Amino acid sequence: MKNILFISFITLAFVSCKKDKESPVIEIVSPDNAMTFSKGDTILLEANISDDIDLAKLHAHVGDENGNHTMDFMWEEELDLIGKTYHYNASIIIPETVEMVRYIHLEVTDAESKITEEKIMIHIME
Repeated sequence: MKNILFISFITLAFVSCKKDKESPVIEIVSPDNAMTFSKGDTILLEANISDDIDLAKLHAHVGDENGNHTMDFMWEEELDLIGKTYHYNASIIIPETVEMVRYIHLEVTDAESKITEEKIMIHIME
């Protein structure tokens, strides 16, 4: 009887200890990189996010190429995520005061604190 309990415990320990081998994956579906918009337009941001074990957090924002926020275009969103996959949608209105080129940044953290970042460039015309 003790052997059966011991074997059951060891089996349960191995099954429940899944190792997180992969970082999260971000696939930006829309808009295309380097797409051109006009001031006042609405950008429809769409992304597929996944992880091999479990997602934890999404941080999205508009900034310069390095991810710094700019005073003329303040948009940011942060979400707690649960599960292995998430389909993200957001509507971003381009302010009338913004200039030329900005970047949409997505950063995803999984349950093991692994981080993946993706960005796309957007051109803004008068």
